[in-house]
Amino acid sequence: MTFALVLGGGGVTGVAWETGLLKGLRDRGADLTTADVIVGTSAGAVVGAQISTGVDLDWLYEQQLATVNLAVERSPDVSRLTAFFGSLASDPSQRAMPVLTPEVLAQIGSEARAAVYGLSEAQRLEIIRSRLPVKDWPDRRLLLTAIDTEDGSFLAWDRYSGVDLPVAVASSCAAPWVYPPVIQRAQVYRWWDALDHKRGCCGGLRDRHDHRSDWTSHRRDGGRDRPTPGRGSQR
Repeated sequence: MTFALVLGGGGVTGVAWETGLLKGLRDRGADLTTADVIVGTSAGAVVGAQISTGVDLDWLYEQQLATVNLAVERSPDVSRLTAFFGSLASDPSQRAMPVLTPEVLAQIGSEARAAVYGLSEAQRLEIIRSRLPVKDWPDRRLLLTAIDTEDGSFLAWDRYSGVDLPVAVASSCAAPWVYPPVIQRAQVYRWWDALDHKRGCCGGLRDRHDHRSDWTSHRRDGGRDRPTPGRGSQR
């Protein structure tokens, strides 16, 4: 029997929670880290990259108990993000979270690219790299979700995408007005797709697991190849 492990977001708290949960389940006989396919979003991208590359789960757990290096783990400014959600809550016309269509996501992505952040893309990438003891893609299937900030389209990075693992993780961990988007042949960041259940990683990936030709690919000139069913993607 084969199975997949899907890890969601949650920031550094999500990384700690997922690490502890995986260790607790393993210690009680249910080792989910042996999954044939691992899908990660934001915090789940970090944990998914760690466990799929064979990093020891006990060591990862101990790292969560260690003293935090405040020179690396900086407290983010979430005021703009909080204000965004606050404006939705105070608007009587918004009885629920708006449907995050590609057009809406592209608009948020445009604001994300124009925003001023407390650290640069390079600094953020270095932080992500420090969380990944192994920086190469694993042989096992690992999928990391992201959103293209230019057109709001859904992305799922894997080892065939031509993107370095730390860059893919950083793009999945980016958040508008909090952590900068990652520039990689296209403007990409991830976070908002988790709020749209119709386009979230589970629904978006469920029907694609066995069909590599379905995966979005990117040319090095920044354009996007739209895969044709029945043929392999040109990455």
